[in-house]
Amino acid sequence: MNIIDRGYWESYIPDPFPPELAINTAFAKRESDGLDWYEALYGETALFAPGTVKATVWQLPNGDWQVQAVDRDPSRMFPPGARVIEIEGYTGSDPFADFSGKKLDPVAMSVADFPVVLTVSPRQIRLAMTKMGVRQQVEDYVKSASLDVQDSWDYSTQFVSTDPMVAACMQALGKSEGDLIALFQLAKSL
Repeated sequence: MNIIDRGYWESYIPDPFPPELAINTAFAKRESDGLDWYEALYGETALFAPGTVKATVWQLPNGDWQVQAVDRDPSRMFPPGARVIEIEGYTGSDPFADFSGKKLDPVAMSVADFPVVLTVSPRQIRLAMTKMGVRQQVEDYVKSASLDVQDSWDYSTQFVSTDPMVAACMQALGKSEGDLIALFQLAKSL
């Protein structure tokens, strides 16, 4: 599968406005070169290859990119304020189910699930560590770590599975991301 970045698209009003069009007609152009969306779809040289999957991707407040509208027919989407990607080589039967809501890595041009984020109390995480048999290992790691890590361990009012401190601890103990999620899922149940 290959993902092609078709650029960021923005709203605009043509000047002069085409008199044959309704005043509420919406327009979008690609930021990089000013290519009009309708020209990209219906012009002499089509932007998209037939049969590929097209998708709009919106930037979230935290900077991540999330896939939104997904279809093989690009005329079923309108991209102002979005990045547009084209996915070649997709062989599934339901592109919306397979791509919508996923996270786009704009550097690697890959799509994946967003990481699971779980939040638990200090009591829950400590009970889960005890049940999983890693509590003493974690306590030893914290004692040998920086004062910031020690303060976080001692005074945090919640623990978040995606916190870099938590990830560093798990890595130092030789645990996988799966182990981390299992720990937090157990903690949520306590």
